[in-house]
Amino acid sequence: MLAKNKSRSLAKQSQAALKSLQHEIEIELCSEFVIHRKKGRKASSSWICMNAIKTCKGKKLQNPRKWESTNFKVSFGWMRRFIARNKIKFRKRKCGKENNAEDYVQYFERFMRKLRF
Repeated sequence: MLAKNKSRSLAKQSQAALKSLQHEIEIELCSEFVIHRKKGRKASSSWICMNAIKTCKGKKLQNPRKWESTNFKVSFGWMRRFIARNKIKFRKRKCGKENNAEDYVQYFERFMRKLRF
């Protein structure tokens, strides 16, 4: 019985260590996201996934012993939960129009007159 409890506690400790390593990746990714947004750049879900992969690979290169047992996979589910945990909102796309349709009515009428001969 005592051996089972020890093995369970070791399993929980290893899971806690694994979560903390993933937590480090998420903290770094979140700070990169904030910096990226402050520069006025767009950030998408694919940007989040690509930078999570880059961050994980960078961490593994810096400290291979610490990160060798980490099985961090970037999936759609992880990305969706990451966005929810950090309360990230994607900005609406802008069409880039500076003029209304009413501003182009005169050009359209001129074009139609040329078509009629």
